Amino acid sequence: MIHMENKLKIVLVDEGITQSDLQKKSGISTSTISKTANCKMVPSPTMQSRIIKAINELVNEEKYSKEYIFYNHK
Repeated sequence: MIHMENKLKIVLVDEGITQSDLQKKSGISTSTISKTANCKMVPSPTMQSRIIKAINELVNEEKYSKEYIFYNHK
């Protein structure tokens, strides 16, 4: 079984980004963002890309990658 962990919640707090900000920029529901941030849902690769793109746009920098925020542990 693969367990997905992520740093989404940490990045949002560190950057001062709210889940609502991320929802508006990414078009992904706040419910899905919350479930992802709390490791209750594994977002699809496409959704991961949308989240990363939105965060980078919100911080005005290509600072984060999928590899940094989303990673797998067996």
